[in-house]
Amino acid sequence: MPYPRQNAVARALRELGRVERTLFMLDWLDDADLRRRTNANLNKGEARNALARAVFFIASFAEIIGALFAAVILHDSRFTIVFGIAERRANGRDLCQRSRKRIDGHILQ
Repeated sequence: MPYPRQNAVARALRELGRVERTLFMLDWLDDADLRRRTNANLNKGEARNALARAVFFIASFAEIIGALFAAVILHDSRFTIVFGIAERRANGRDLCQRSRKRIDGHILQ
């Protein structure tokens, strides 16, 4: 069931907001100092938003770089293990079956 009184109140508040906005625009057009203050505050808001975007970008970039370094370190560790096993085999010192299974499980992850 619609509420006609609430709708009338809502319409009245919208109209009041329009009148207030119109009066502010007329004051703004007439007053150079008000325009300067308004622009200064707008510039502060824009600077804050630019800073927030930059911080978000840097944090995202740092997260990507961290993941890349982790991948490189992990790859290097696996390469070192595989190279070490191959070197041991070349010298005739192969790993026991149990150690081979444990290492293979870690390398294949």
